[in-house]
Amino acid sequence: MDRGWCFGYTCQERISTFYSVVAAGQTYEMAMTSTPPQLLRLHLLHAPPGEAVILRIFFPKPQRYDIYVDDVFVPPTNIDVSVTSYQLIPENPDDPDAFFPTFDDDAGTNYFQRSAKLVHVVLQGGHVIDIKTTPMVTLQSGLVVSEEDFFEENILSNLADLLGVSAENIRITSIVREDSRQIGKQYKGTVLADVTVSICVLSSMFS
Repeated sequence: MDRGWCFGYTCQERISTFYSVVAAGQTYEMAMTSTPPQLLRLHLLHAPPGEAVILRIFFPKPQRYDIYVDDVFVPPTNIDVSVTSYQLIPENPDDPDAFFPTFDDDAGTNYFQRSAKLVHVVLQGGHVIDIKTTPMVTLQSGLVVSEEDFFEENILSNLADLLGVSAENIRITSIVREDSRQIGKQYKGTVLADVTVSICVLSSMFS
């Protein structure tokens, strides 16, 4: 975590390092007492390859958290592999732990649990994990729309025109019909929908 101070016309910043004793094969939750850093580096000191822990790190703001293992980007477990752009599959309230990493996964396997504001990541010996924060704007709005107009393929381009941003920087995180709370289901006629979108700069992996 970075610590900085300013005095007069000069500002200085230093890197703070924190140690903790953990047992392999266990899951730990971690929270910070102040603002989380933009770059958080984690590794198991002197741990042999194969030994692992799962960290669940609380971040107070729902921004985007990119995980890198030894400087290689690792997409989250809920990445939508059916599309070429960076699009995430929304959390399923009926199966909230469907995307949780396990000890059988590789180092850096990760998932951001938006409802709990927890970043889940597998930490293994012999690897360095970097969590880089990407600033993101989240918009939530209730809309009265028809099925034909709302659930069409060019919804992203329509939102991009409305908001005045590039379509490749918009991600639909959830579409919920308010009276049913069912995500992604299509309905005939006019519906009242609760739409949440995220706007952020793409990772270089997907740019």
